[in-house]
Amino acid sequence: MAAVASALLGCGWYLGLGKEVGKQYRWLHRLSAEGPIVWSYRAARRAYISTKRTVLGARACDSPPLAPTAVGASKREVVTVRLKWLPNLPNDLTQEVYEVHVAPVAESVPGESTGENSPRTPRRGPEWVRVCAKAEEAEYLLRGLHGGRLYRVRVRATNSVGASDWCEGTFRTKLFPVEGGARGPLQRHAAMEEMKPPIRSYSWTQATKLGEQELGLRIRLPDGTRGKMLDVHVRKSTVEVLLLRRPILSGEFWGEVCADDVEWTIEDVEEKMQEEGVYPAVRRELRVVLNKVAKGIDVEAWPCLVKGHPEVATEGLKVEAARARAAELDGGGEGLVKAMLQQMGEAGALGSDEKDQ
Repeated sequence: MAAVASALLGCGWYLGLGKEVGKQYRWLHRLSAEGPIVWSYRAARRAYISTKRTVLGARACDSPPLAPTAVGASKREVVTVRLKWLPNLPNDLTQEVYEVHVAPVAESVPGESTGENSPRTPRRGPEWVRVCAKAEEAEYLLRGLHGGRLYRVRVRATNSVGASDWCEGTFRTKLFPVEGGARGPLQRHAAMEEMKPPIRSYSWTQATKLGEQELGLRIRLPDGTRGKMLDVHVRKSTVEVLLLRRPILSGEFWGEVCADDVEWTIEDVEEKMQEEGVYPAVRRELRVVLNKVAKGIDVEAWPCLVKGHPEVATEGLKVEAARARAAELDGGGEGLVKAMLQQMGEAGALGSDEKDQ
């Protein structure tokens, strides 16, 4: 097996077919677990198809392409998203490339709740932008997106015969974490809508240091709100906040919290005014302090407070926590943590290489 792979790599380097040889190597690597008879047959079949297409021509071998299926985001970041879809080849002789279009969705009210009574609806049709005309693989890496935005994507297959129908999907990019958290949507409430500007979002934070499990929730309230007007129900995996017996926030936590260790208060917060000569305004704010349930030594970084709400990028939070811990240790301990961080980076690079193969 190693000899065959080495021979293929040598021929490819000599002929300048590095990209094609790399694809063949990854293909052989995946098939090696099935045994030499299976991958030898498939290699012969692939060579037969390539020869037939060369002799007869692409148009004689291609069939009308079929639309791909199940397009979606396999990995989401703040400004990048990796899209993947399932090819739908009509036969073995057909070869096709893929055209990818993306369009941002103009939502009716940013930060509005996505509940059954107030669904998000686009104001107008999407303005499609072609980001790739000929993608050879059934995946594509989108760059230059905006954090926390909802996008629509559509993909179709094309070849020498024509183009297939579109396969559409949606995805939402993540947000940059602020104090480990971000903002989320509130449910519509008459008292909140009467505020100027209307209150339609909450903010949440989470501790980023090792060994800390604290979560924070802040909701701005209408002026004159008192404690008896509010009901805060926190269970192990759910939260519900009621204002005048009507919910403004309800849903399922991303993880689990300590239901017996919950504190909530209503505080007056001075709001700085941008205009000169204007005294700071005082606003009412609900503050809830929670604690995560630790599962093991490390505490998991939550991408969102409530499931289904906008998520933040958590990849860097664990590394930041380890670095913060290293600064508090002595010289020997700091060196140990730095070595652990280096191993985490090497493991991540190795994992990405294995995924490419």
